[in-house]
Amino acid sequence: MRSAIIPLLRYEEDPDIQPGMIMEPLAEYLQVVYVVLRADGWEPLWQRDMEEHDLWMEELLPLAKDNLERLYAGKYTTRSLNFSRELPGTLPFFRADVLPAFCTPSLMLLDSMWAAVREATGATLVAVNLPAKDLLFYADAAREKSFQALCQVGARCYYSAAAEEKALSSETYVYVGGKWERFLDEEDQWYEWIEKL
Repeated sequence: MRSAIIPLLRYEEDPDIQPGMIMEPLAEYLQVVYVVLRADGWEPLWQRDMEEHDLWMEELLPLAKDNLERLYAGKYTTRSLNFSRELPGTLPFFRADVLPAFCTPSLMLLDSMWAAVREATGATLVAVNLPAKDLLFYADAAREKSFQALCQVGARCYYSAAAEEKALSSETYVYVGGKWERFLDEEDQWYEWIEKL
């Protein structure tokens, strides 16, 4: 079972979340829900599973991230998205995908992917938007026009996904100082982030 435990990301009030599921916060409003990957999907990790397999809470995130690396490092795809016609003045941002699609938001926890993104693009502040349970958009938050497009398109996709009952989060998160922080659209937040670089 240990080798099949992976992290799924869910908004803290998501109807998928049931009492007794093993989870912990990743960032404001965003939870890591631990699941067991199966051939036909996933099933939640429960307290009884923790006891039966002698698992401890503090080891779950490193274990799940290691499994994520083993299963998906180098197996995802990325592509550039350009919405400059619909959003004049904006620059492209990116979309990442992996199969099964329900694992796509989990790429937010794939450290090797962000190392590759930083190396390829020179990104200093990686921003991620997870509008649906099968979508992950990202951009360099320091590139204002790309970041602006990411936030606007992410918001549109979130509302479309909500209509189909597969929305994940309307928030944008930025990786800074070794952790993910919710974007608040406040000038002071930018200064704090720059100081941490």
